Amino acid sequence: MELTQLLNSVHAIQVTGEVQRRDVADIVYDSRKVQKNSVFVAIKGYKTDGHKFLQDAINKGAVAVVVEDDNAIPDDLITHSQIAKILVIDCRKALAELSKGFYNCLLYTSDAADERSSVDLGGRRIIKKKKQDKKKTKKKLIKKTKITRKKTIRTREK
Repeated sequence: MELTQLLNSVHAIQVTGEVQRRDVADIVYDSRKVQKNSVFVAIKGYKTDGHKFLQDAINKGAVAVVVEDDNAIPDDLITHSQIAKILVIDCRKALAELSKGFYNCLLYTSDAADERSSVDLGGRRIIKKKKQDKKKTKKKLIKKTKITRKKTIRTREK
């Protein structure tokens, strides 16, 4: 998926740097998992701030970084590295929006689905659950939620 398509799914305040003709391979929020052509989302955590690891993500080959703090990384470093800086209000919300846009696209264009358990809608495939699977799931739920009653033999009378 291209970065320009992915940017349509997020509410960005400002986008700086190179965005055209960039393919995105993955979206990550852990700088240790950044690979080439991935988007790094810098989330402020309880113990550490993801903005501290922006340089590591850039060195590992991130195509774009999503930040809450505009001063976390200088604009001249962004232009020198030829990546994109996406400024948002809330990185956690932006991660959810980016993930929805990225993984929804991959879900419907997959050809890995079995022909018998999928519906083709003009190039998009929606995977259905088989009737047998639904029955098994229903039986399991009934078994789990069934309340066993003990038979009362005798009650005391006063």
